[in-house]
Amino acid sequence: MKVKIYYCCLLLSVTLLNLSCGQEVETNANLSQESDFPKARIALAVSDLSIGTHRLAFGIIEPGIGSIKNDAVKLETFFIQDEKNPSLKETLTAEFQEWPGGNKGVYTSIATFDRAGKWG
Repeated sequence: MKVKIYYCCLLLSVTLLNLSCGQEVETNANLSQESDFPKARIALAVSDLSIGTHRLAFGIIEPGIGSIKNDAVKLETFFIQDEKNPSLKETLTAEFQEWPGGNKGVYTSIATFDRAGKWG
């Protein structure tokens, strides 16, 4: 289960940071790889991913199960100047933040983007 969440968070990071840091992205770029487990969906709950330190908030939804809550989530951010050799910038832990009323919420973490460009 932790591997699934890690893969989904990494895919979320690649997709969102590619779109948000001011660099044009090819529309036909293949961002996902084939895997043996169902692909979870990520629902981003923030819109500001500019240069600086920002709170990332997102939900994880697994097909056939629903939203994933209270699981260990690890995020890694990479600056991708060279596609074949991305540079690891941060390793983060995301914590589940339950909304008032219980049973729903989002994962949050603080990430720093020190320059514009392609991130993953």
